Amino acid sequence: MEGDVAAIGGNVDGSDEEATLPAETGGVLLGIIDIAARRIDLVDAWSAPAGSKGSQTKFERGIGGLKDDVMQAIAATLDQVRYVGEWHSHPKGASTAPSRTDIARSDG
Repeated sequence: MEGDVAAIGGNVDGSDEEATLPAETGGVLLGIIDIAARRIDLVDAWSAPAGSKGSQTKFERGIGGLKDDVMQAIAATLDQVRYVGEWHSHPKGASTAPSRTDIARSDG
């Protein structure tokens, strides 16, 4: 078993994607890492931070305020929640299959 990802909650409601159409958008995933169970429980999904750029075929996540926001989340949860990854959209009409870039940046 490779491990599991379980979504617990989040604040991305689709309005960020709709506001940027037809460009891609994305953001940050926060979660709790359970090494013994080989599982990551997602607890929040943030919209694109300041400085992010999207086009119809590409999304580059900005870093504006991100480090401080992540550190605040870690502190507020007594080191339980961590930055665990990124998410991005594929606009209407675009393939939902992983792009070459998606595949190249993944571990498999």
